[in-house]
Amino acid sequence: MEFDRHTIAKYYHQEKRIPVKRNKESYLYPYLDEIKQKAELCKCSKKALFQYFQNKYGFEEFKCYNTFTYFTRKHDICTSDHSENPKLRYETEPGDQLQVDWKESIKMKLKDDTMIQFELFAATFSYSRYHFFLYSRSKTTEDFLRCLIDVLYTSGGMPKRILTDNMTTVVSINNGARQKHPIIKQFESDTGIHIQKEKLNRRTDL
Repeated sequence: MEFDRHTIAKYYHQEKRIPVKRNKESYLYPYLDEIKQKAELCKCSKKALFQYFQNKYGFEEFKCYNTFTYFTRKHDICTSDHSENPKLRYETEPGDQLQVDWKESIKMKLKDDTMIQFELFAATFSYSRYHFFLYSRSKTTEDFLRCLIDVLYTSGGMPKRILTDNMTTVVSINNGARQKHPIIKQFESDTGIHIQKEKLNRRTDL
């Protein structure tokens, strides 16, 4: 039996049927209690809270900052977004992560009033918070690897991954696409260490 579509629409609207909405819980729900606990305990910013869980459980589990902010609002999880609040320390395992960066264009006056300028390579082991600082005249890709290898040799071990904010010595950009320098790829292949960008809301698996 066939019915006219206008007839079907008429009876549909008369009965005021409401489309069924599926209430699917977020994939972050298993972490709800822990997120609430950390937010109440640390009183840190939402970004710091997100990055804490991203470093603890990985970028596959906590991959979208917008999803995280929606989830916290939905469950009335209060955070503080004031810059004066302390940052949340990441609880990484020993040997898991090394954070490196350049302290750029440092100027120093010598006894004879000569002004010199240099770069400082800074490395921090995330678990122990142990710091290394190495002098460098420049900050090329070769300088980056030289300082990094010196840190690894001095510490007597190798982390699983290295995070850095300054990626100009690690990647090049061609037509909007980022690609790691061949010498960086070779270093990763030889050591098994993955170098990635320490930045929110962007892909980190370069």
